[in-house]
Amino acid sequence: MFHTKKYGYGRKTYNGGVCVKGSTCSEFEIDYYGKLEEVIELQFHSDHNKVFLFKCYWYNTTNK
Repeated sequence: MFHTKKYGYGRKTYNGGVCVKGSTCSEFEIDYYGKLEEVIELQFHSDHNKVFLFKCYWYNTTNK
């Protein structure tokens, strides 16, 4: 189950944070953090073929 930012608005607790471990072409590894805004489920010909698309608001963590 996924909870979006809209679902969590006004609640005491909210679990819609996203963290993606990332790496670049350089020696630095950068993790990406954001809030889940929308989830789209695509289903192809049966219940076994599903793809989830996540729309997120990403935070810029490189400028400190």
